[in-house]
Amino acid sequence: MFLILRIVLGIVFFILGIIGSLLPIMQGWIFFLLSALVLFPRSRFAIKACQKIEPKMPRMVARLRRWGIGIPPEDRDGDPVET
Repeated sequence: MFLILRIVLGIVFFILGIIGSLLPIMQGWIFFLLSALVLFPRSRFAIKACQKIEPKMPRMVARLRRWGIGIPPEDRDGDPVET
């Protein structure tokens, strides 16, 4: 159920990004960023994006990590793998 919700949200954000890139009153890049984070939560892009914005918005990054977005993969010992 959670996976279906994540996919639907990612597609909706992507469609809003396309609409936003065509309309001058909406910023499309924000929705493209959200769709990438929702559809690919453990990608290198999501991890680096969360690390980059963490000093400016620590509460937002903490919330994203609670939702499973931007969490680096762990090796078998449980230690984070360097990216």
